[in-house]
Amino acid sequence: LNLRWNYATPIDLAEGEWTRAGHRAPALYVTNAAPIVKADFSAEPDDLGSVTLLASTSASVGGFQTNSVPFSGNGTALDVALQTSSSTPGHIAKETFDLVWKAVVRDEDGAVVTNAIDATRGHVFYTVLDAPKAPWTTAALDNQNPWASALDLVCSSTWAGGKTTINGVSAAVTEAINSAGVFSYDIYTGGVHYTKRSGAVDLDSALKRLSGGTGNGPLVNCVDCANLVASFANLAGAKLFVGRMGGTGFRTNPYTAIGRSSWTPPEWGAAFRFHAVAWQPPCGDSEVVFDACLRYDGDGDPTSEPRTEELPAGVQFSDGDPGEPWTYRERLAAPGSDGYVSCGPHPAVAAPPFFQ
Repeated sequence: LNLRWNYATPIDLAEGEWTRAGHRAPALYVTNAAPIVKADFSAEPDDLGSVTLLASTSASVGGFQTNSVPFSGNGTALDVALQTSSSTPGHIAKETFDLVWKAVVRDEDGAVVTNAIDATRGHVFYTVLDAPKAPWTTAALDNQNPWASALDLVCSSTWAGGKTTINGVSAAVTEAINSAGVFSYDIYTGGVHYTKRSGAVDLDSALKRLSGGTGNGPLVNCVDCANLVASFANLAGAKLFVGRMGGTGFRTNPYTAIGRSSWTPPEWGAAFRFHAVAWQPPCGDSEVVFDACLRYDGDGDPTSEPRTEELPAGVQFSDGDPGEPWTYRERLAAPGSDGYVSCGPHPAVAAPPFFQ
């Protein structure tokens, strides 16, 4: 799958992902794939003819199968197709590995022996569960190709590394953003900070913030959080939209906003004009939501104490009943016409995140 370093910087593949001159570029595959890699070789003497080569590694792909490589009269073999010995891992991963190249030859006694002849170091690949979805595209030479800088986060062990299911990835991304310690809900205005006026997600600034930089500062709102969760989860193969509930305002039960004190409402009180989350399409009652913006009460009746914070990550939006069992809508929205009733979904305005 096509990759770039980040929004501004494409990956130069004019000479491939790896060269002796020091060029190192990662590759991106889906899980359980059997990649075919193409390589150029040179050898001495020039009249070597065909040589049987193979490569071994500790990486999950297991190196390359034995292959007869025909060298031309000038000692080169170009664009040689090599089949990996094993498939890519069945989970989200980033692997960095070396290859030990070996030649299969006959010794002075005519016996077949395998000799290590070279090593290439610093190969890198990522695996995702499915082809990335919007805002990402796998079309060639597009600034919305998956970014290696974003995959470094998503594939890490503190994010979604090791996850084997789409919902597991989406929940892990939600948890990682909520608990990153670099974002705080804008309790003063509730305005966007990582979403542009056009609605485009400012993922480049968010990545800088998540990687230890300043970005656009610590403040976020629900739209920012929904855009970030959907963008990072969709990079790994999920299909999440940014969906909204409410629109004319609704009261909420107590919640803990991202980066804020427990059960402390914003300056305007325990209510939202609307609320946005990352939502599986078509973004209605039956679909699952992932909300990095807040933690609600997850231990029984959400309208009363005691309270236990729970992150809504993979929860059905509503079962259509304001009573037990409590789903996302019942736990977030306060009972009544100005709460639960006013907190309905708006699938018509739901859409995937996008760049600009």
